[in-house]
Amino acid sequence: MQLDVTLNVMLSLLMLAKPQSINFKSKNISKLIKEVITLLDGQANMKNVQIITKFDS
Repeated sequence: MQLDVTLNVMLSLLMLAKPQSINFKSKNISKLIKEVITLLDGQANMKNVQIITKFDS
């Protein structure tokens, strides 16, 4: 049992260490930033922080 657990941990570490292929994709950075701001907005409001953005469309 403990050997199985150790083996699983080792295999997981080996998978993490394995080089991954890099696949770049073009994305709309303005949309991405807006989505991140949406996620942060609640926390920002609790801390009395206002996030102001200005994007050229």
